[in-house]
Amino acid sequence: GSAEYPREMETLDFTRDGDLAWLRLDRPDKLNSFTGEMWAEMRALGDEVKDDPSIRALVVIGNGRAFSSGIDTTVFTGADRGSNEITGGADAGTRHANPMVDGILRAQASYTWLEEARYPTIAAVRGYALGAGLQLALACDIRVFARGAKVGLLEHKYGILPDLGGTQRLPRIVGEGKAKELIWTAARIDADEAFRIGLCERLVDEGHDVLGDVGVVAA
Repeated sequence: GSAEYPREMETLDFTRDGDLAWLRLDRPDKLNSFTGEMWAEMRALGDEVKDDPSIRALVVIGNGRAFSSGIDTTVFTGADRGSNEITGGADAGTRHANPMVDGILRAQASYTWLEEARYPTIAAVRGYALGAGLQLALACDIRVFARGAKVGLLEHKYGILPDLGGTQRLPRIVGEGKAKELIWTAARIDADEAFRIGLCERLVDEGHDVLGDVGVVAA
């Protein structure tokens, strides 16, 4: 049976089913877009579970109709003027003296543990994986995309580079030239094209049960 992880989280849902763990992005009304709180909960969860010897594989998936649409625009517009989504947080100032650099390094750490975990991590993507959302999928070991999904690194449209690991991980997966093209054009591509260029390892029908893929990886 499924055992709930003991710590309650606002933006994530982490469950165990035997030796399989599920990390569900849980802001479905916002297409699972990332906020400072979400990154902080990702970091804290990673500290707790990345070295857990009882986990054989971890699936990252989005609740609702999207994996993740990227960064929530309130991170930049400051819906809550009293706090800064990037530079704030309980662990502010722990990684760099410059608050903005510190904030980006902490956001990067929210993803890096998925690459460093002692078990395979699998991104199960449907709907959208854009910007920070695709960079999360890139941090996982293996990507399974549902047909119809739209993915891309859109940061260049806004005058910035993908700074959550995308510039490092994407070239390793699809090659340097294709990575530059995708980043510089801020292209949105569909799941079929993503599979063709090797951005995802499996292409499946919508509603596909990802457990079969986990079984192959964790065997």
